[in-house]
Amino acid sequence: MADAAIIITAVAALLAGLIGGAVAGGMYGEYPSLAEAEQLEGDLRSNNDFRSVYTDILEDWLDLDAAPIVNGQFEKLNLFQS
Repeated sequence: MADAAIIITAVAALLAGLIGGAVAGGMYGEYPSLAEAEQLEGDLRSNNDFRSVYTDILEDWLDLDAAPIVNGQFEKLNLFQS
């Protein structure tokens, strides 16, 4: 995977983008509901925990144990191609 660069962008809505040859492209998650009843104090409800993204990067890209860094075990999204 050394042939790919990673760029991570995070904003208030927890939008994350990864770019590079080793990234398995696509959308991970679901579009959030715009219905007011589904919002959290006027904000859209996220459906992916950011620690899942960090877990993928730490374990599959940096070859580190993610659990002590993200403080637990989180679902991996398989962001990188094998």
